[in-house]
Amino acid sequence: MVANEKLYFFCKDGNTLVLKADGSQTVVAENNLTVEGTLYGVALVDHCIVARSGRELICIHQKTKHKN
Repeated sequence: MVANEKLYFFCKDGNTLVLKADGSQTVVAENNLTVEGTLYGVALVDHCIVARSGRELICIHQKTKHKN
């Protein structure tokens, strides 16, 4: 998946790898998304990454600062 000039790779076990999309293969982040069972699919929806496993639907988004 490509978003915000980054390549996102999701493995079935929830491991994720984020690379710069400039051809340099620079690793930006590595994370483990804890899911029940196998991760079956991911999609971009309204500034969120939505991940689906056999029993869960997970929305991942960036925290924003709220103005008081």
